[in-house]
Amino acid sequence: ICKEISGHEAVLINDVPAQIRNDIVKYCYTNSIRVYTVPKISDIVISGAEEICLFDTPLLLIKGTGLTLEQRVLKRTMDIILSSAAMVVAAPIMAMVAVAIKVEDGGPVFFTQKRATIDGKTFDILKFRSMIVDAEKFGQVIPATDRDPRITKVGKFIRKTSIDEFPQFLNVLKGDMSLVGPRPLPGTYLPYYNETEAHRHDVRPGISGWAQVNGRKNITWDKKLECDVYYVNNISLFLDIKILFLTVYKVFKRESVGVETSGNVSLYDTRGIQRPQYVNE
Repeated sequence: ICKEISGHEAVLINDVPAQIRNDIVKYCYTNSIRVYTVPKISDIVISGAEEICLFDTPLLLIKGTGLTLEQRVLKRTMDIILSSAAMVVAAPIMAMVAVAIKVEDGGPVFFTQKRATIDGKTFDILKFRSMIVDAEKFGQVIPATDRDPRITKVGKFIRKTSIDEFPQFLNVLKGDMSLVGPRPLPGTYLPYYNETEAHRHDVRPGISGWAQVNGRKNITWDKKLECDVYYVNNISLFLDIKILFLTVYKVFKRESVGVETSGNVSLYDTRGIQRPQYVNE
C-alpha cells in the first residue's frame, strides 16, 4: 500500500481498521502526502477533548459531562422563551393547518407517538397529522416513502415546509424535548441501541439538531449518529444558537431538516440483532 501511495499526492481513507489507518497516516505524514480520512465515532468523541499536560506528557481529557448546572438552566430558559414566542408567532398558521387537516378527511388533527428522551425515558411526541387515519394498521410501524400514498394533500405541504413539527414546541415547554438536540426515535427502538447509540440520550432530544443541519433526507444512520455524538460531546449554548440559525436558514431555503427517512437505519445493529422499522420523519 505504501509503495502505491508514494506515486500520489493525496490519500483518502475510509472504513479502514485503526491499526492500518494509523500506519498509513504516519507514512503519509512522514512523506508529506496529504491525507483525507473519514472520522470514526471515537475520533468524534476525542475531538471534544480538552488538551492538558501531566508533567511533561501531553494528554487529551475526555470529560463527557455536558453542560454545567448554570448552562443547563440557561438552555432551559432559552427553550421556554423561544418556544413560547414561536407558539405566539405561529398560532395563526397552526390554526389554519388544524382546520385544513380536519376539513380534508375529518380525522384527528394531531399525531402522537412514543419517543425516547433523556436517560432512556419515553414521552408522547406531538405532530400535525400528515397521513391518513390508521396509517399504521394493527400498531405496525411502516416506513414512509417520498411518494407514499398515505400522505394527505395537506400532509405533503406541511411536511415539505416542516410545519408538521410546530406542535413540538409544546413538548419543549413540557420539558420532554429541547429546541436543539438529537432527533428522538420511537421508544420501541430503545432495546436495540448499542452503547454508542444510547449515548444520544445523555441530553434531551430536539426539534432540530446537528444531524438535521448537516444533511438532507438521504443522510445515513451512521452519519446521523456521528453528528449526534459530536453534538453530545461538544454541546454548548453557542452550538445551540448556531444550529437554530442554520435550521431557520434551511427551512427558508426549503431544505428538509427532517432527515429520518426509510432506509437510514440499518435493519440490523452491530450485534446482528434486527431493528424495528419506524415511520419517516
